[in-house]
Amino acid sequence: MKKLIYSLLFCLLTISSYSQNGVATYSFLLAKNGMNEKIDSLTKKDTGSNKTEALSLLKGIFQSNTESFEFQLKFNQDNSLFSFQEKMDIDNENGIKTTLLKSMSSSNKKYYYNRKSKEIYNQTVLLGETYLIKSSSDSLQWNLTNESQVIKGYTCFKAVTYKKRYNLSGTISKDKVVAWYAPSIPLTYGPYNFVGLPGLVIEVYEKNKMITLTKLEFIEKEQTITPLTKGIKTTEANLLKDARKYMRQN
Repeated sequence: MKKLIYSLLFCLLTISSYSQNGVATYSFLLAKNGMNEKIDSLTKKDTGSNKTEALSLLKGIFQSNTESFEFQLKFNQDNSLFSFQEKMDIDNENGIKTTLLKSMSSSNKKYYYNRKSKEIYNQTVLLGETYLIKSSSDSLQWNLTNESQVIKGYTCFKAVTYKKRYNLSGTISKDKVVAWYAPSIPLTYGPYNFVGLPGLVIEVYEKNKMITLTKLEFIEKEQTITPLTKGIKTTEANLLKDARKYMRQN
């Protein structure tokens, strides 16, 4: 734990030297069917002396997938915006696969995060309507561990949480989320709603999904990030309830 504390202290000492404006690009990868148990075993807390090998095997599962989607995280000192980046050259020969990846990656959603208020706004397009879901970064109770790993050239620490998932069946599940964040990049931002950690999130594993940083650019000029305000205000539970009602009627 001392290793983690020292890293966080270093983060506080160097925060003023970092540009607070920039763009991070993430890739979304989807593992093949039937790999959930293997992924779960490789993301367990105690990987012992084989943690480097375990992470390498984990990456191999996802890298065997031939297609990925890109997302962009824009940020300034106070806010961030995470959204899907549409590619004009996506191979649409396999339309079913492309549609599945878009659905699994939540490409129809945008996430706005206010660092000071800890508010998260998720703008979702569903059945031709735009919805706005408000939550807080405190809703994800991260367990910070002392386990570290060098990823993309950054010394990262492992954080674990369990995220509620509202299913179309009406049930509620809890999905394990493993995030690797870099205290040397003193930004509390990350992909989707995986924010609030003491360092930029470099990589995330959630069930059979992987989100990984591919590019990070800092800019000197202050960039304006407009809050998400458009949409019918609702909750995730009510949105799924409306979707179930629509499916029964059609």
